[in-house]
Amino acid sequence: PAVRPRRRRVRLGRLFAAALCATAATGVAWLVTRPGPRTLPAPILTPELEAAVLGAIAPGYPARKPVLPTLDGPMPAVAGRVDAIAALDADADGRAEWGVAYVWLGPDAPSGARAVMPGFAVVRAGRAGAPPELLYEAPAAGDWEGSRGSSFEAATEHAARVEAVKWGRREVGFLATHVVETSVGGRMARGLTRAFVPLLGGWVAAWEGVTETRLRHDRADEVASENRVEAVDLDGNGTAELLVTPSWYYRHLGKDDRGVHFTAEGPGRLVYRRDGASFTPAALDGVGPGPRPRVRQAPALYAVRAPREPVIDGDFGDWDAIELTQLGTLMLEDPAQLRYRRRERRGTHDFSGAVRFMWDERALYVRADVMDDTLRVAPAGKRLFEGDHLGLWLDMDLGRDFAVARRDADDWQIGLAPHAGGDSRRAAGGDAWIWVPRAGRGGARVASAPLLDPYEGAVRGWKLEAAVPWADLGGPPKLSPGPAPAGGDPRRELAPRRYTLRLAGMIGLAAVLTDSDEEPQELAYVSSPNFGWGAPRTFNTLMLVEGVRAPGP
Repeated sequence: PAVRPRRRRVRLGRLFAAALCATAATGVAWLVTRPGPRTLPAPILTPELEAAVLGAIAPGYPARKPVLPTLDGPMPAVAGRVDAIAALDADADGRAEWGVAYVWLGPDAPSGARAVMPGFAVVRAGRAGAPPELLYEAPAAGDWEGSRGSSFEAATEHAARVEAVKWGRREVGFLATHVVETSVGGRMARGLTRAFVPLLGGWVAAWEGVTETRLRHDRADEVASENRVEAVDLDGNGTAELLVTPSWYYRHLGKDDRGVHFTAEGPGRLVYRRDGASFTPAALDGVGPGPRPRVRQAPALYAVRAPREPVIDGDFGDWDAIELTQLGTLMLEDPAQLRYRRRERRGTHDFSGAVRFMWDERALYVRADVMDDTLRVAPAGKRLFEGDHLGLWLDMDLGRDFAVARRDADDWQIGLAPHAGGDSRRAAGGDAWIWVPRAGRGGARVASAPLLDPYEGAVRGWKLEAAVPWADLGGPPKLSPGPAPAGGDPRRELAPRRYTLRLAGMIGLAAVLTDSDEEPQELAYVSSPNFGWGAPRTFNTLMLVEGVRAPGP
């Protein structure tokens, strides 16, 4: 009798072990064979599906319509529209998730324009005829000044596209783009692309960037920049990178309506790699043999090679005659760029600016157009920071200081200040000062002039141009040899031109534009969103490029 229970325990133990092994084997087989996340064909957008999707995004639609924020106050939308839709199954449950680019439309104006509010949402298909449900709605992208939500005033056109993307072996998501054109102030268009990924059961926007900016003044001038965004497995490791290819376009019509225009593309493609919940800049692809050059996480800046040395006199005619200076303008006007704020900005007329760069073997050239309702002339010398000025941080050894948090002997802080503006209409000189790594005036040449309203002729601010010798920065940067830069005067050469931009070198640079109406440094725009004072790893990457003329029209 004492032996039988022991045998029964052995048999039960063997049965339990066998059952455990069978369960484990079944689990492993399920993990191996279960369907993974996948992209799906986009559904046919019937009127019934469109109404159901909009109803999921705005419950009660069309009986209840969203309200649009506008300059004239809240305005109820009159209609909604789905402009693009893509599909995938992110959680492998057999039910599709739809990425939806939609727009709410305001009433028509007599001019034919209307207010629009674009958006993006992830909607899950309903089961067995049930209505779809909203899983995620992206936050508003902002408007021209980033202060009134995502409503675009006087819009004339809106277009969107959505792509279902396989980000990795076990992850899918969406790539969505909106482009809105408005008729305010000539004609302007702006595009925004976002990458959406599921994270811990929810959805997030992992990347966003302005992908199209187009400005037309009447019939005479059109300036455009575009960033083509692609999701590509660049390294063949099963994980997609975001590749951003920049390009520019400029057109000018003379008095005889004969066109002068150019297009430029490159240099290479900016590579954004996945870093946790976001994509961040990592390298530059397609610029030549060897390892891909690394770029910092702050937005890249561009300086075009000057085919001839500009005259530093406060007159921007030299810059305007070199058409490639139109590319890569650093706009400092978004309130989010105000890193330092001791008072509230009263609008772009109070304080905003645009900065451009050129270079040659002798110097780095800087141009600034600054809207400023009050000019405070800086004291001379080391107290230059107490007045209105443009500050530059430069890292001359990008490779060695790529991830360094403290400045050293090859990192420089320079201030450039205007002496003309305010009520004055005459050009004047300017001032420059080097604070670090050693103090001194250096050999920089600075000139300034009032910034005039092109329509009314009133003084709206100040403009500045400067030549900072490389000798003031410890010597010229490392430059790779290449073909001779493109030259010529676009006002004398009417045939359209195409350029490929070649990368000649890279340095670190961060721009700080400061307004001091009554007290020193009341407002300051910074070119890098994560800028740290004197921390090279937080600077932008300034690409020194030259335009190589492509054959043919």
